Amino acid sequence: MFSWLAEVVMPYIDPFQFGCVKQSSNTHALVLLVHCWLADLETPNTMIRTCLIDFSKAFDRVDYNILLYKLSILGIPPILLNWCSSFFKNRQQRIKMGPYKSTWRRVIAGVPQESKLGTLFFFVMVNDLRCEAPLYKYVDDCAVTEAIKKCYLESSKLIAARN
Repeated sequence: MFSWLAEVVMPYIDPFQFGCVKQSSNTHALVLLVHCWLADLETPNTMIRTCLIDFSKAFDRVDYNILLYKLSILGIPPILLNWCSSFFKNRQQRIKMGPYKSTWRRVIAGVPQESKLGTLFFFVMVNDLRCEAPLYKYVDDCAVTEAIKKCYLESSKLIAARN
């Protein structure tokens, strides 16, 4: 199932999505990020501003209706959409600790973490996450970064000199 879905979905996935993508890893993401920082710092009086974001419990919060809508927009054939819908319906889970087991509970949101299919579904969910500054995604983490001029430092020195 993963192969069929990935064949349709992966051409649309953001090229700055690293990790769990063929020929991509956290090393690729870090090398590209540091390369861009160093290139930006070649310009005099420039500094880098970065915001690192970790989506807490991201895989557990995927809304099935939104995911199915996004899959349909990407052109997933109806037969595969029906399979995905069936995959999400009536899912249950429980916790096992040693010999003890909890009662079964219905799962109303989320995709299986640590699975190819769950990761692919998550990529679809965050694929349209965009901003004007460069955005580097690594599964459920991302970094937004930009180069800015140090001009505000000069103005604060002037204010300090006046006082």
